[in-house]
Amino acid sequence: MQKKSRHRFIILCFLFLLFYAMLLLIKPFVYEKAGKEIQPIFISWADLSNFMFKKPFLYNLPETYSEEIFKQEVQRQATHFPHSFFLEKADAKQKWIALTFDDSPDDWYCPQILGILEKYKVKATFFLIANRLKKYKQNAIDIKEKGHLIGNHSYSHQKYSFMTMDEMQKDIDSAEIAFREQIQFRPTIFRPPYGMITDEQIVALSERKYKVINWSIDTYDWDNKRNTPLEIFTRVEQYAHSGAIVLMHSSGKDREYTIQALPSIIKSLKDRGFQFVTIDEMLTN
Repeated sequence: MQKKSRHRFIILCFLFLLFYAMLLLIKPFVYEKAGKEIQPIFISWADLSNFMFKKPFLYNLPETYSEEIFKQEVQRQATHFPHSFFLEKADAKQKWIALTFDDSPDDWYCPQILGILEKYKVKATFFLIANRLKKYKQNAIDIKEKGHLIGNHSYSHQKYSFMTMDEMQKDIDSAEIAFREQIQFRPTIFRPPYGMITDEQIVALSERKYKVINWSIDTYDWDNKRNTPLEIFTRVEQYAHSGAIVLMHSSGKDREYTIQALPSIIKSLKDRGFQFVTIDEMLTN
């Protein structure tokens, strides 16, 4: 009896795995009632992916799996919205690379990063959180006056993919008011917090004359499990390519490791013949 039970269990496990494999191979669909008949409503992989982005269960998956879902989704969006959503400059003809920094302004880490960039004569792009502009106005002005490009990183740094369209529009409205009042500037590029955004939101931002900018190289300087200066440097060194957009952070948390890694990153890329450009330079040339 015990052997038969074991055999049944193995067979059930096999059938479950077979069923799961079939679900991955066919397009998922749901049914809804239409009068007295049951009509199949097919869902595209894009719809499924947007559904995943909107649901918190993405964050309950194993880390490597959730990262893979994220990468697949943003690759799809870059393909689907070639004029409004960017991971890189795919057809770059020159050896250009763009350093980007999220989460400023502040009065400690970002000024140090500005000093390093000035020392090595490098221009970068800073995506600023608008609700920090009033408190750290001088840092935002310094970024602008030193010739760096400023992008919108939302007003409140909430996950846009969890917001309704109305909530998203209100957040953008608040950000634009803050940018206008504090530094007399209206950004034309936008980076969604955590890089997560739905197709509908990309369209809405495009209608507001924004280009959505994610990245092709993540330094993981935001992840305390893997963000030593050497790890940050190695990722850029390993994955640097023409048209690359590099994600780093200049505020928000402890950014000492980013500051330590940055001079080596700049010197190494210069030695390899890369030229540093801002996002607008990269996309318009």
